Amino acid sequence: MPEDRRWHHQGRALRATQVIHTSVVQVVQVGEREDGAVFVVKEHVHGPSLRRVLGEANKRQRRVPPWVSVHVMTRVLQALRDVFATPNGGFLCHGDVRPATVFLGFDGRVKLGDCTGSPVP
Repeated sequence: MPEDRRWHHQGRALRATQVIHTSVVQVVQVGEREDGAVFVVKEHVHGPSLRRVLGEANKRQRRVPPWVSVHVMTRVLQALRDVFATPNGGFLCHGDVRPATVFLGFDGRVKLGDCTGSPVP
């Protein structure tokens, strides 16, 4: 990996360690292997991604109940509001909210992954 890309990924990962919220997958550790590759250790969420849930529902020709959809979207939007609104009134952008980055815990919690944030111009 080129040096500038490595620093970019490492910087994003280090910013993610500063994001602490009950609805965000926590980054536990960021490091670098001997070969220079950056690694990230994240909190394990006991449950599937929204992508997997939607895929399974589609395979069985079923729909996700509306109350589940509302619960998931409410939690995702709350996490985005709480985490990405900055104290000075500006905002950071998640940039990658999609079913694969939303996780549904078996305990009912919804967690948003890949929360590094980029400034909005």
